[in-house]
Amino acid sequence: ATQIEVLVMGLPVNTMKKHKNFVLNEFRGEFDVCGKKVTVKNVFVIPQPIGAILHYGESINTQISADDTYLVNDFGYGTSDWVTAKGSKTIESRSDGETIGVSTILKSVASLISRDVGRKFSEIERIDDAIIEKKHLQVFGNVFTPENLQAYVKSSQYIADECANKIYENVGNGNDLKTIINVGGG
Repeated sequence: ATQIEVLVMGLPVNTMKKHKNFVLNEFRGEFDVCGKKVTVKNVFVIPQPIGAILHYGESINTQISADDTYLVNDFGYGTSDWVTAKGSKTIESRSDGETIGVSTILKSVASLISRDVGRKFSEIERIDDAIIEKKHLQVFGNVFTPENLQAYVKSSQYIADECANKIYENVGNGNDLKTIINVGGG
């Protein structure tokens, strides 16, 4: 039998209140994992971006000071979350999230391509790959160069601006921030 003293789980900021108790209850206890009995004694649920603060402190080989204020922006595929923290303690009134992510921008690019080819195109994974790989994208016989795709991304900049404005409205002007950390898997 294996025993885990503490399991730390992360949730998106805007779902913490809704799902925290579920995660606490669901992941504490005894489990069968690949035929082995595993017991989890304690579960802690933190906003996903808090892990970035801890990693940041470790990567620069310094303690995260409880006196310093940090902002972590976590830009993901489907959501963008931000946490303002005093040390590693979340300041809830200055932390939130939005359902604006990389996929939102890719859907906008798909819409612009659809407009230009005159047919519905919604394969955002293909768009994402073409942008990342800097390769041509063929859609219904039309070829879009990496430069064409970047122009569509630029036309979709208003989405990122909207997210930045929501962060600013929630966090404020940042005059008390020691460090801003941007992370994400989007």
